[in-house]
Amino acid sequence: MGLSMGFAQWRIALKGKVSKKQWLFLSSLFMITAGIGFIIGNRISPGLLTAHTSGIMSGMDAYYTLTETWLLAVLIRGVVVGAFIGVPQWFILKRSFEKAHYWLFSMILGSLAVFVSLVTVIAIVKSTIISMSLGCCISPVVFGAVTGWAIFRLLQRPKQTTYNSAIIGYDS
Repeated sequence: MGLSMGFAQWRIALKGKVSKKQWLFLSSLFMITAGIGFIIGNRISPGLLTAHTSGIMSGMDAYYTLTETWLLAVLIRGVVVGAFIGVPQWFILKRSFEKAHYWLFSMILGSLAVFVSLVTVIAIVKSTIISMSLGCCISPVVFGAVTGWAIFRLLQRPKQTTYNSAIIGYDS
């Protein structure tokens, strides 16, 4: 998922502005860094969901409810996951864009929005299977909208080309 998203970002908006190899490499690590951030976020935040079931082996009766600390859990997990995803790409973007910190903020905001969208779906739809399925469909759209806005903002503020960056060049 990270590689395909990174390729789309590079092809549509970043081509000629950042190194294709570096961007795709870091984008391919997206799921790994997101996973590490998610694990750390889970360890340091309070519980988010409580699972309920009546014992049917298929699990079709399972549903989630939000814990009392769900908001704090969403905030901690969103910030940690967003930072783990955004920092490596920010190092590449800051060489080419004046306001590269927008990217880092958008990754954190995007991760927060993903967790909020998941919590919203779970709160509305109770069923575990349906809510997780809907969450998997809605979350990438939410994340893409937030990070798409950030790329749009970055493209408005490129750094001035210097002699050194013109010599090094970026593959197109």
